[in-house]
Amino acid sequence: MEDLLGYFFLGVIIIGVVALLYLPIYFRMRGRIAAIRQAFFVAFAGIIFVILFATLLSNIVSQVSMGELFSIQEKKLNIKPFQWTDGTWSMNENKMMVQVVANILMFMPFGFLLPIVFSNLRKFHRTLLCVFLSSFSIEALQYFIGGSSDIDDLILNLAGGIFGYLVYSLFHLVFRRTKLWKTAIGIIHSK
Repeated sequence: MEDLLGYFFLGVIIIGVVALLYLPIYFRMRGRIAAIRQAFFVAFAGIIFVILFATLLSNIVSQVSMGELFSIQEKKLNIKPFQWTDGTWSMNENKMMVQVVANILMFMPFGFLLPIVFSNLRKFHRTLLCVFLSSFSIEALQYFIGGSSDIDDLILNLAGGIFGYLVYSLFHLVFRRTKLWKTAIGIIHSK
């Protein structure tokens, strides 16, 4: 549980930094793009940085700190789906559950924000394809950079993206007639 809280606080910090860096753009665009829409842009960019840090950059940082960035490592590849359920992982059960939950939670905001930020991704299959390609790319890069890649991570990331899209669909169903939601998804533009 402490690991999940650590990931959460790190995510808040990263999104805060992205928001601060975005401020000049916000002031330049505030007459053309509504503030709520810009907030979703910032959240989306922040989530991308959180995902990249959690999946790729943290591994690179740890390799650099141990002096192993360019050393030859044994690569690990799991192509057996749902291997985490048989309990044969080298980590304890608590750490395993943190990894499972973290992989799902990490991609939920991604699945929620994709159709809000990009109008051409509002159909389920398009969002799912984008989540799949993003997660697959990360797993492929992890294999070459960090030495391990896992089909279970891809499946759990996809599940997170699906849950996020379902939350988006629920919001759209409930709020689709409100001016705030129409502004947030870009149907109504700022004056």
